[in-house]
Amino acid sequence: MASSLEEPIHPRSQGDFLVAKDRMLLCEPGRTVVEDHKKYPYNDLLPSLPNINWGPIGKVPYHDKGILEDEKFSSLLDAATDIFDYSPKIGTEIHGWC
Repeated sequence: MASSLEEPIHPRSQGDFLVAKDRMLLCEPGRTVVEDHKKYPYNDLLPSLPNINWGPIGKVPYHDKGILEDEKFSSLLDAATDIFDYSPKIGTEIHGWC
């Protein structure tokens, strides 16, 4: 690597910076303190939700259709033309049912 013809200029050290403790808590990166919200000129453009209240949800009757199942799958397998069992985790492929 060739040497440079220009000498780099390093800024002089300013010494240690002293921050007053009362100002230390005022500066938080990424935060802006809003002093007053009431003078916003475009209040009608702010997002708002309608004031809708519903009563508590009552119990909904539930009937599990799995209780009515046929363990031998007789109605399912009667119309099948081809049945291929992959594995218990992957499942079974049934052709000709739909």
